[in-house]
Amino acid sequence: MMETSPKEKIANYTVIAVLVLLPVIGHSGGVGVAALAFIIGLSGIFFHLKSLRIKFNWSLTFILLALFLTWLCVTSLWSPYQPDDVLTNYFKLFVMGLIFYFCPVVFKTLAPPSILTATRIFLVATLLGALIVFADIFTDYKITYFLNPPTEADLLKDLSRNAKMNLDRALSLLVLLIAPIIIMLKSQFKNWKILSFLFLIGLMIGSYLNNLSVGNISTFAVIFVMLFAFKFPDITPKIMIFISACSILFAPLLALISSQIMNVDLGSIPESWEHRLQMWGYCWPEIIKHPFIGNGFDVARTYTDSWVTKTGVSLKIVSLHPHNAGIHVWLDTGLIGALLATGFIFSLLRPISRHAYSPDRSALISGIIMAVLLISSLSYGAWKFWWWGAIFLVIGLIHLMPKKCEKK
Repeated sequence: MMETSPKEKIANYTVIAVLVLLPVIGHSGGVGVAALAFIIGLSGIFFHLKSLRIKFNWSLTFILLALFLTWLCVTSLWSPYQPDDVLTNYFKLFVMGLIFYFCPVVFKTLAPPSILTATRIFLVATLLGALIVFADIFTDYKITYFLNPPTEADLLKDLSRNAKMNLDRALSLLVLLIAPIIIMLKSQFKNWKILSFLFLIGLMIGSYLNNLSVGNISTFAVIFVMLFAFKFPDITPKIMIFISACSILFAPLLALISSQIMNVDLGSIPESWEHRLQMWGYCWPEIIKHPFIGNGFDVARTYTDSWVTKTGVSLKIVSLHPHNAGIHVWLDTGLIGALLATGFIFSLLRPISRHAYSPDRSALISGIIMAVLLISSLSYGAWKFWWWGAIFLVIGLIHLMPKKCEKK
């Protein structure tokens, strides 16, 4: 029997700990995912440096990521939003983003026996975690209230809102994990289709009950692109990369169209989608104020204009961020930031083509990209630490696939 090296043991224990904690932290709102990704990213840097005999390996993807994060910090110089914190968000994102990049290295370091163990732990922990999330939603957050009971009756409304937001993030994380779960079930269980179907049904019902329409839209889209990847494994990941790059580069067009749509009666669409259109449309004139260098990091936090919903509730038009990564990048960093972000995305073409050499792997990678694309375009701001960490962690799961993954 081959003896496991200390390096492989550390990687194995780190991955197992992260995979066990991921669904627990996801259920509590997902914010702690950034800490998990930070820890495993630091381990990845250590393993990467240990594996190099001569010097640090500066890949094009890493260089573009570093340049984008550097430009993000530079834009803070002219941003009207000036936080009081010593450790500002742009500095934390710069450090964390570069460390997150090395998360996949730890998964890549695992030996074949450890890969099998990690895969099974991932499936058991994630599916059990998903079951708890679904049960919490189905019982009107009774699990959340049991773990965090309200102290006063008048706080119940606030607690319900917080519970919904936490479970929204938990559902978003599960959407991000759809492709890894299905493909790993396929590689481990004969009845993988039944288990996958039950997971997807639970996810869609949970999203519906929690009023997270993005969850169901993203679920259908991920399944569609995975089926497409099974049929056309070579081209599908490349198409997804192209669409993702265009979603950043041409985001101002979405803002312009939204600004024109706001002149039409939108009373027939759901309030959450009307709010999105309001935000995107509001950002169009802000983008063209400084189209090349942007308005500065976190400028949206300074916007105070409001609008009245069809139910008579007054809301801020832009609530912290515009709920679209492309518009957010343009708003804060301008054309320069958009070009750097687009270049980073296109730089992924070569490594993705290298890993998507079978239908299963192509479906896994394409499904992950679709989930990232839709949720980033419809739900969260571009600078959310936990979402960045979740993305890099899930990219690492690609290395849990067998080296030769045959279509079954």
